[in-house]
Amino acid sequence: MLSVLFDLSDDEVKDKIKDSGRGIDIKEVMPNEIELFASSSYELTDASRKALDSYAEYLVSHPDLKVTVEGYTDSSGKREYNVWLSRKRAEAVKAYLVDAGVDAARITAAGRGPANPVASNATEDGRRLNRRTEIRLQ
Repeated sequence: MLSVLFDLSDDEVKDKIKDSGRGIDIKEVMPNEIELFASSSYELTDASRKALDSYAEYLVSHPDLKVTVEGYTDSSGKREYNVWLSRKRAEAVKAYLVDAGVDAARITAAGRGPANPVASNATEDGRRLNRRTEIRLQ
């Protein structure tokens, strides 16, 4: 999704944000073949760090954009734990972006637990896809 933004001018990105009324949703921070987090972990993988570098670079060069980071889990385990874990995942992405030069005041992080799954939690592949972080540019 971010590659689409790279193909747009700054004015076109601003128009997309304005027209949507709530920002541009980037549903999956990483391509599906890159696992953001292992089960029960909020540590970013090496591959996810590398992919987040392009987001950080884009955000540093567009200081007027605000960012919402939402962490999600699969449905394995207790809901309370999953909400905590998803918050830690969102905070891990925020911390990485801040370390890469994005102003922390521009980033809001929240944990959503197993809410809004993008795949079935009945399979390991589905659970892997549900362990994700979504980013919204505003």
